[in-house]
Amino acid sequence: MQSLHRGSFCVYRSGEKPGEGSDVYPSRCSSRNPSRNPSRNPSRSLELLALSGHRLSQGTLGYISEDSLGQRKRRWLLPTGGFLARKRIHKGNRRQGRAKVSKRPSALLTGTLSLSRPGVATVSTPEGTYALAKHGIHEAMHGDEVQVSLVSAKGKTPLANVRFVLTRATQTFLGIYHDAGPLGAVVPLDSRIQRDFFVLPEDPSVGRHYVFEGDVVVARITEYPTRKSAAVVTIERRVGSAEDLDMNVEATIASYGLATEFPIKALRQAEKISVDADKALAEDASRHDLREELCITVDPADAKDFDDAVGARKLEDGGFELWVHIADVAHYVKWDSPIDLEARMRTCSAYLVDRVLPMLPEKLCNDVCSLRPVEDRLAMSIKMTLSSSGKILGATAMNSVIRSRARLSYDQVDSYLQGDAAALDSAVSAEDVGAIKEMIGVLNQIRALREEIREKRGSVDFES
Repeated sequence: MQSLHRGSFCVYRSGEKPGEGSDVYPSRCSSRNPSRNPSRNPSRSLELLALSGHRLSQGTLGYISEDSLGQRKRRWLLPTGGFLARKRIHKGNRRQGRAKVSKRPSALLTGTLSLSRPGVATVSTPEGTYALAKHGIHEAMHGDEVQVSLVSAKGKTPLANVRFVLTRATQTFLGIYHDAGPLGAVVPLDSRIQRDFFVLPEDPSVGRHYVFEGDVVVARITEYPTRKSAAVVTIERRVGSAEDLDMNVEATIASYGLATEFPIKALRQAEKISVDADKALAEDASRHDLREELCITVDPADAKDFDDAVGARKLEDGGFELWVHIADVAHYVKWDSPIDLEARMRTCSAYLVDRVLPMLPEKLCNDVCSLRPVEDRLAMSIKMTLSSSGKILGATAMNSVIRSRARLSYDQVDSYLQGDAAALDSAVSAEDVGAIKEMIGVLNQIRALREEIREKRGSVDFES
């Protein structure tokens, strides 16, 4: 068995004294328990109690006490027939002074615990936001709904002390797995989770997912920490080896709680969704058939989803007609459906350096709700009328069915506007290329007029 960090536990064979053939690091463990009664029956149930709030790198992994206490829940026998001994932590010889704290009882306040970085936390309540007292977090974790009491030294700002955890915010997390002999340990990548979690010896999830020392895993919490026992997890899946992953990106995902996979219910709902433009027009009399209106999408060259399209024409009076189309996601995603609940939880798509974590399942964002060229798609459309000076005279919103004529990139459009007449030829059909080039010219006129209006309003434009 390997000692992971300072203050970790050691295993002794029953009847041994530290230093007499002990298995691991006898000098780092307390000899009080092993030597008190060496002849104690090794088959007697033993109990693991962990110091909640201590990480492996910060202090003692756990206590051991015998089952004569009776009231504890977690018991098991070590496979070696021995037991765990706790290192006695030296606290120093100097007396530590304490501030005089008001003994007046305070009412409990309910709020949300937020850790900005290790050791710095606040609790937001309807009565105000309070900093957390030192060692006042107890068994609570970032994002939990908690009840706190306020303590204050004379003349100082009140500090919060967690008394109860009402609702847990974290169910799963990303972490690094360590083999700790009879136990497994998962160290969270999110630095705001200031504790380690343990995998019980009887848990088969480590072997089932082929998890090894140092692997990055997704762990699900089965038992939350209390003031007298440690947190317990089971392994949901192996993400990969730390050597093969970009740990900075993985740590970012963990720190912001970004979801990397969709629930099974959401994926099943997405698989049943398909585009039927004619059916949508028949069922909704207010939906307009705009498939003959010329429109295009303009996105980055490497974009996979195209959720907006534009079109424009110049009117006889010198004004403009401008169309903006947005994919009609609400037609497919009903309120409180599995996809809706997951999308509300994610709030938006997250764009990382090496991947995109979408708000919607791929079937929707890259297919059904992507305004692909020459394919019918449901949309929400805005028709705007502008004066010859670019002032908006009116706007009308409507449900619609559209058909984009081309998928263009920003680089292609920029090249065309800078004088490259052939920049669009490869992306546009021969029958549409003339009309699309003319429309891009009109869109550019509208852009210039609207920029002039913005500048008169005092807008600031940053070079990028």
